[in-house]
Amino acid sequence: MRNRPISFLVAAALPIVVLLLAQWFDATQLQHYRDEETTSFPGSAAALFYGLAAAHILTPAAILALALAGWWSRSAVIGAAYVVVGGLIAFSPALTWASATGVNGTPIASLFSEIFFDTAQGLTAAVTTIGGGMFLVGLALIARRLRDRLARTAMVVRPTSTTDRL
Repeated sequence: MRNRPISFLVAAALPIVVLLLAQWFDATQLQHYRDEETTSFPGSAAALFYGLAAAHILTPAAILALALAGWWSRSAVIGAAYVVVGGLIAFSPALTWASATGVNGTPIASLFSEIFFDTAQGLTAAVTTIGGGMFLVGLALIARRLRDRLARTAMVVRPTSTTDRL
């Protein structure tokens, strides 16, 4: 038997850890390797290429881990949270662009711009990719809960008396 509170907590905490690690590796470490490579430091190009390869392997692995944790939780709340947070992260470039008009000379999108473009966007856009994966996993979790609910209501057997059968 699975432990429901633990699976819920794992599915809730895992995105925080995954997104922070992806942001650190993508926007900090890979940026550092790229800066060293542009200053012609010997051996830094290899570090950049190995770092890019690691990022391209770890990003789908993070999405798979989120999918497994979400599926294990079987929670519509986790699904809704994944849809909202993942959608916000995945669509933040579009949200920033769409709300880039100014009000009294102050851009509405300055908060999105500071959070997304200055901190989260790295060489491989791993945070955005993981956000898109979270969005899709959230949709799948919600669909699963709806399907389970419909299957349960369809399986409800209505009691009948023996006289009704005759």
